[in-house]
Amino acid sequence: MTVTVHVIGSINVDQDCLIGAHGAIGESKPIIRYQRLVGGKGVNQAEAARRAGAVVRFMGKVGSDGEWIVGQLASVGFPVKEIITD
Repeated sequence: MTVTVHVIGSINVDQDCLIGAHGAIGESKPIIRYQRLVGGKGVNQAEAARRAGAVVRFMGKVGSDGEWIVGQLASVGFPVKEIITD
């Protein structure tokens, strides 16, 4: 039996920065690695359901600068048909 999961949720861009060690209060540290990742509670839940074998319908909204995140989702087969760009 195939399960269909409907998710209405958030789509965010996560910014992941790795530094070498914790600094003192007020001290600046260089970033060793920076990653821009797709995130958001709604996207994460929908992707977990999709990986578990469910058919997923995802509804969400991005700003006019959201082409990158929608492209990233589409590239892994995530359902983007019902993501609104505003």
